[in-house]
Amino acid sequence: MKRSRYSAGFTLIELMIVVAIIAVLAILGIVGYQRIIRTSHSAEARNMIGAIKIAQESRRAETGSFAQPSNGLLTNLCPDQAGAGLGQKFAWNPGCQAWNTLPVQSDGPVLFRYASVSGAAGAAPPALTMAGTAVNWPTPTVSEWYVTVAQLDENGDGVFCRAAGSSFTNEVVVENEGD
Repeated sequence: MKRSRYSAGFTLIELMIVVAIIAVLAILGIVGYQRIIRTSHSAEARNMIGAIKIAQESRRAETGSFAQPSNGLLTNLCPDQAGAGLGQKFAWNPGCQAWNTLPVQSDGPVLFRYASVSGAAGAAPPALTMAGTAVNWPTPTVSEWYVTVAQLDENGDGVFCRAAGSSFTNEVVVENEGD
């Protein structure tokens, strides 16, 4: 019985190449999936900023002025739990600072931390830098205004995904989406 030099199977090198290709495709799939998940988180910020806009405009229609839920500082973020912002969700707390002045509700726990400040006509809006560029607010302001920001450092690397909205425009600007 004579053996054929070539058998009907795969060589070790062919199998190793197939395994390497599958490994590369799996890594690309995992990285892409993680990026999609991180990017989807910015939808929360857009929705909450939209809800804050509606609440601010409703309050102004009822009382004649916008609310000051962050006590005048865009750095007074809520929810304000210690260690917040590292991918942890916390229940929205309307009692945080002065957020009870706005009827803002969340459908569930939030990842982002929020701040909203307002000012009278003629008052300068707070300085805000998005994507390395200072936001140009109208100066002087001709009517009462508010500015809202959302901020999240999901992985603790010091790079924040931030979103901002204001009474000056209907646009919500997002910086470092998916970081």
